[in-house]
Amino acid sequence: MNTIISTLIGAAILLAGAAITAYAIPWLKERRLLDAVKTLVEAAEKLAENQPLGKKAWVIAQLEQLGVTVTPFVDAAIESAVMQLDIAIGQAG
Repeated sequence: MNTIISTLIGAAILLAGAAITAYAIPWLKERRLLDAVKTLVEAAEKLAENQPLGKKAWVIAQLEQLGVTVTPFVDAAIESAVMQLDIAIGQAG
């Protein structure tokens, strides 16, 4: 009886570890990437107030320095962050 319970607990731990590896880690990496994109878009907006700056090019350059390959998903994330910032600025101003 104890060996069956031990085996079931071991299997449950193994399945939980597999689920974390398969779903949670990629989700956390994506979330971290989206947060970085948002922060960089906000920084580009602030920098552009004081100097001429190609904001999107600057964001892409910063992401590439971090080792991020700019894929269509990342490009869409940049555009989404810009839209969210525009909406926030519109509501504040």
